[in-house]
Amino acid sequence: MTVTIPGSPKRMLVPVDLSRRSQVGLSYAAVLARRLDCDLVLGLNVNLPERAYLEERPEAGNQSVEDLAHAALEQLGAEFCPDLTWTTMVGFADYPAEGVLAMANKSEADLIVVASHGRSGISRWVLGSVAERVARSADVPVVVVPSHDDRKSRSDDESPGESS
Repeated sequence: MTVTIPGSPKRMLVPVDLSRRSQVGLSYAAVLARRLDCDLVLGLNVNLPERAYLEERPEAGNQSVEDLAHAALEQLGAEFCPDLTWTTMVGFADYPAEGVLAMANKSEADLIVVASHGRSGISRWVLGSVAERVARSADVPVVVVPSHDDRKSRSDDESPGESS
């Protein structure tokens, strides 16, 4: 069922960091995009952890990090939203939240759906919350999706980087 709301979003940015936890946000965004009949922009801000992860992939060869990032996003799009219209966007900002906000602006997204890694205590203090920074600074509405697997240990989350 498609829902039409006055001012419904037409383009939704879904930032991912290639972790399983960020895929929870992508799954939620795909459901929302189907209901709202809007396009998705799958975004990846590449920092050192993502760069290392991408460069270690078997298909890396002589490809640029940007090409590898687009290929990884293409795989996610094919897996999570094959029936939707989506594009990919790669950023290289020093701080993940700044990268997400820049991608939202550049893509003209009118909604951001971001997964939260659900950190607390010292890890949140040290690493911060990208989702919180995006929600506080974005010019468009932000949906923060809890990852629901916060009970798993960090080793269970094969994340090259933490972007939310």
